[in-house]
Amino acid sequence: MGRPLNLHNVGNKQDLEVRNQIKVQAYINGTVQNAYLVKQKNQNTFVVTDAATKVLSATCKFVNSATPVAGEMSCQATIHGGGTFYVSKVTNRFAHDFATPKEKFYWGFVDQAPPSLLDHPDYRFATLPYDSRPAD
Repeated sequence: MGRPLNLHNVGNKQDLEVRNQIKVQAYINGTVQNAYLVKQKNQNTFVVTDAATKVLSATCKFVNSATPVAGEMSCQATIHGGGTFYVSKVTNRFAHDFATPKEKFYWGFVDQAPPSLLDHPDYRFATLPYDSRPAD
């Protein structure tokens, strides 16, 4: 499976109020809604919880679509320098797209891209969306 996503650093269900979370669109309880990754099942499948109530949950896998159906979720990443893609797999260091062959990108959160990676022409970098919460 490679290096799994470190959800302890990204956040978990108990920490949703204080930590940034990767934002996804997931099909939960009969509707597509904003959701958060809370537990990794394998390299492209996670338990997600809804962003609004943080109560409803489902097990979903990444799909290459803006409109996921039951058991699916989408996460759109932005490529440094322009363009977007849907994430097919996310690990501790890389986000992969659905292209054939798959391309991988170092990833970070929006507005938190490390300058050293962005300035290096050989590195491909993508930013994942997150829900930024105001400081208390």
